[in-house]
Amino acid sequence: MNRVILVCKTDRFDTTPAARFGEVTFLVGKNASPFAPDDFVIEVLEGLERIAFDPINDYFALTGPAAQLAMGYAIAMRKYGKLRTLIFDARTDSYVTRNVEVLT
Repeated sequence: MNRVILVCKTDRFDTTPAARFGEVTFLVGKNASPFAPDDFVIEVLEGLERIAFDPINDYFALTGPAAQLAMGYAIAMRKYGKLRTLIFDARTDSYVTRNVEVLT
C-alpha cells in the first residue's frame, strides 16, 4: 500500500483528501522545530529511516506548517533526488500528483 508522508502532525490541516492516495504517515512530532536546524535535519532523516520511506511508491505531501514543510521536503529531495509529490489544489479541494526531480 502506498503511504502519504507529511513532515509533521498539525491540527490545522485536514489530511482526509490526502488519505485517498495512501496511509497518512508523519515524519516528526508536533514539537520538531526548524529553528534548531541541526536537530530538525536529524529528526527528518531518522523519520525517513524509521518509516522506511520508499520514494518509488510513497507520496510526499506538500501540506503543513511552511517552515517544517520546506525544510523536510528539501532534506528528502536531497537524499532521494526524486519524489512523488502531492500538491493541494484549493480550487478543487483535492490533491494533484507530480513527480519532482532534482535537475543537475
